[in-house]
Amino acid sequence: MGSSFYLQLAPYLLLEYTYGGSDTTFISNIVKLARIQNTYTGEMQLLNTSPALNITQNVLDTSAANIGGVKWAFLDKDVPTPYISIDPKLVYTDLSGIFTSQNIVYDRVRLHFVSGYRLEDIEGLIAQVYVREAQTSKNSIFANNVYLKSDDRDILNPKPIMLGDRMYDRYVEFLVPSLKEANTDFYANPTNAISLGNQYTSNNRGFLFNSAIYVKVFEISRVEKQNGNLFFHTSDVHEVNVNQEDTYSLLSANIEEASDGDYFVYYPTYNGNFIEDFIADLNTRGGDHVVLNDIDVYEQIGADSVLTYSFTQAQLGEFDQPLEYRPLVKYSDVAVAFHIDYTVRIYNRENGYQLIRKASTTSFNPRKYGKNIEKIALAQQSYPMKVYNKVYGASTVTFNSPEATSGFNTVYVPVFFDAKRIVVQTKSVLAEGADPTDPNFAESGIYFGQGDARIYLSDFDSYFKFSVFQVNSPPKKIDLSASVIQLAFKDPAGNMVKIPALDSTADNAYTDGEVVFKVSGSIKKKILTDNTLKSFYLISSNTGSGDTILYTGSVDKIENIGKESERLKTLATSVVNSTSKSSASAATTTSTGSTGSGGVLSNSNKNASILDTLTANNKGNVNKVKTEEPIQPPSIPGYSVDQNASSLKTGVKPVAQTKDSISKTDVLSKLSQQSGTSISLKK
Repeated sequence: MGSSFYLQLAPYLLLEYTYGGSDTTFISNIVKLARIQNTYTGEMQLLNTSPALNITQNVLDTSAANIGGVKWAFLDKDVPTPYISIDPKLVYTDLSGIFTSQNIVYDRVRLHFVSGYRLEDIEGLIAQVYVREAQTSKNSIFANNVYLKSDDRDILNPKPIMLGDRMYDRYVEFLVPSLKEANTDFYANPTNAISLGNQYTSNNRGFLFNSAIYVKVFEISRVEKQNGNLFFHTSDVHEVNVNQEDTYSLLSANIEEASDGDYFVYYPTYNGNFIEDFIADLNTRGGDHVVLNDIDVYEQIGADSVLTYSFTQAQLGEFDQPLEYRPLVKYSDVAVAFHIDYTVRIYNRENGYQLIRKASTTSFNPRKYGKNIEKIALAQQSYPMKVYNKVYGASTVTFNSPEATSGFNTVYVPVFFDAKRIVVQTKSVLAEGADPTDPNFAESGIYFGQGDARIYLSDFDSYFKFSVFQVNSPPKKIDLSASVIQLAFKDPAGNMVKIPALDSTADNAYTDGEVVFKVSGSIKKKILTDNTLKSFYLISSNTGSGDTILYTGSVDKIENIGKESERLKTLATSVVNSTSKSSASAATTTSTGSTGSGGVLSNSNKNASILDTLTANNKGNVNKVKTEEPIQPPSIPGYSVDQNASSLKTGVKPVAQTKDSISKTDVLSKLSQQSGTSISLKK
C-alpha cells in the first residue's frame, strides 16, 4: 500500500487518502471500465462494471448522477427499470472492450465516521472525486459514490483512529484511478485513444497536468422514490483537495533489533536522516507538529498470527535519536516467531493533518523476549551474598483509615464538548464599579444558542460573564473545572487573541459552568477595525488534547449596544414563528404521538417546555453548528484545503425573557392557540 494521510472533512467525517501502489494495481480486463456522458452537466463520469464491485466499489449500484442543481438520480440497476436506461441525457458506455490489458493504478479513498454517529439527521452521503480537464473548464468525475445510512457497506475498524479528542471506529471505502499515473500514461502518447485521459474528458485532450484531486461530500437531506427509482436531494457540502502524488516520499519509518542489546529501536527518518530538521521546517511553514508512534506485537502460534500487545506513544521532542523498546512475548514457549508493526504519524495539532508511514520487523527468537529471561547453567554454582538493611528504633506506622484500602477512584476529565447542544447566558458591564464576584452580577435569563449571543467591547475595561448550559429539560450547567477556559478573538491578520478566565469563586464557580473574563479596553482597537460584526469564541483547553471550541458568538462596538433590545425581540419573534409552525404541524400528527422528521412535538407531548420544543425543532448534528472558521493547512506540498469549501451550520435559537422582549407566557399562549392544546412550562 502506498503512503497515506488524513484530512478533516467535517466534525463527524475524516478522509483518509492513500496513494496507489502495487497492491491497488489491476489489469483493465479485471476491473472493466465504463463511463457516463452526463449532458446535464457536460461531464464525463468514470466507473467500473458490476464484476468489479468487490474491487473498486465504484459501479452503477453504488453511484449517482447529478441531474440538475441539488437533485441526483441513484443508478442502482437492481430495479425493474434502471434509471440509466430511461434518461437519454445520461449516456452509458461499456469500455471493457477497449481497455483489455492495461494496468490501472488506483488510489484508495476512505471516509471514517466519528464513533457513535449513524447519520441520524441525514439520509446519507454522496462522495464525489473529480479532477480538472486540460483544455476546458469542465470536471472529469472519477466517482459519485453513494452511502446511505441503511447500507451495510461500512466496515468496523479493529483499531479505531484517535484524532485529537475524537475516535473514528468505522469507515466506507472505494477506489479511484491514480491521476498521476493517468497523466503519465496520457502525456507519453497524447494520440493514444486507449487511455483514461482520452476516454474520460469531453474533448479527448486529457486531464490538467497539475490538477489537484478534489474530494467533495454532499449530505443527502431527502430521498424520494418514483417508479421504483430513488432520487436524492442534497444540502450541505464539504470539500477538500489533495495533490496527485505523495510529495513526502522521502519520509519513512524504521524499526530494527539493536546491535548492542536485547531490545529494538524505532524512529522515523526523512531522506535517510533523523526528522528533527524536517519537523522544524514543517513548523516554520505553519503548524504544530508532533510524532505519534504506534507499536503492535503479533505472535506466530501455529498458523495464526495473534495480536498480543499494542500501544501509542506521543513524542513531543528529541527527534534526533531513536526510541527504545523491549517487547514481552506472551507465548514465548509456543510461538515460533513474532513480528512488530511500527506506524509513525506526523501529526499537526493545529488542524489534525497526519502523514503516515509504516514498517515492520520479524524475530525468530521469541524465547529471548519471554517473561523469564533464559538462564545460563554454570558448572560451579556461586551464590550472591544476602544483605539485610534493618532500621533500629523506628516507630511502627499502622494504617487503620478505610481510605487506605479503598483502592483508586477514576475521574473522567471532559476534553470535548458537543457544541451542538450548548447554550449560554451572558452578562457584560464596564469595569467602573463592577464586581464580577458579586452574585448580582448574574445571567440575563436568556438562553442563547450557538452564534446568537453578542457582547459589546468598550474603549475601557469590561467584564463579561458566561453561564454555559447543555440543552436539556431543564438546562444543565456544564462542569468546566477540568478545563482551561479562554475567551478568544481574531484580529484582522487572522491571529488569535486569547484572554484567560478569572479565577473561579464561590459565586462564579467553574463547576457551575460560570466563567468571568476581564477584557482590556485595548482589545477593541485590535479586533473591531471597521463597522462589521466579528466573532468571539469560548475555547476549552486540556493538556495533550489541544483546543476545543465550546461556544461562538458575535462581538460589536459598545456604541451599538442600543440595538440589543431590538435584536432580542427579533430573535424571540423568530422563536415564536418557528415554534408556532412546529405546533401547527404537531396538531396533524397521529394519535400515536410520533414525531415528524423536523422534530416537532406532537399532541401527546403537550406539557413540554419551550426549551424542549426548541431542542426538538433544532435537533442538530455535529456538522451543523456555528464553529470557528476551519484552520487552513500549512502552505506546504502534499495537502491543502479548497478555499471555496463551505458548510451550512445552524444552532439553537434563544428564549427571550427580558422585559423588552416577548415573554414566555406570550409564546405559550400563541403555541396553545395554534396547536389546539394546552402547553405549559416545566418547573
